[in-house]
Amino acid sequence: ADERAAVCAAAVDFEYCNPPRRGRNIELVQVAIGPYALVFDAHEWSPVLGAAEVAPGVPSLAHWLQSPLVIKSVQACDGDADRLSRMGLRMCPVFDTSAAELILTRASQQSGLHILVSKYVAPGLMLEKARVKSEGFDVFGRRPLPDWACRYSWQDVAWGVQLMMAQRR
Repeated sequence: ADERAAVCAAAVDFEYCNPPRRGRNIELVQVAIGPYALVFDAHEWSPVLGAAEVAPGVPSLAHWLQSPLVIKSVQACDGDADRLSRMGLRMCPVFDTSAAELILTRASQQSGLHILVSKYVAPGLMLEKARVKSEGFDVFGRRPLPDWACRYSWQDVAWGVQLMMAQRR
């Protein structure tokens, strides 16, 4: 899909346990659009990714992930794309901030999202990143989700569109 056809931008990310628990591919779906950062529980509310509509006339998140009208800002989305593909979903158009940084800096290794947000948006915004690394990604399979893990999840998308716009300049 041609990203020039997009009429709005959203930052998108997914959290999952490795290996998947109880057959679930994706635990959380995070979306930031405009001033809103939303975290969806993908295994407690399956229509979020499963159907074209969640109710008659109400498009699901799957619809918007595949819509050519929304450019999705993502970070190193190869694993996410693989999981979505197994669910029959193809997210496009996308702008991968990690891939963009490799091109912009001619680097040989990907930079983490917290590094890119500090570099292009502002330092000190992604405060929960270290905690997830120390506690492990299994936290995303827990219910109820700990408050700090929910904060981490929305922080993963809160500045994604700003980051994309800064890299595109």
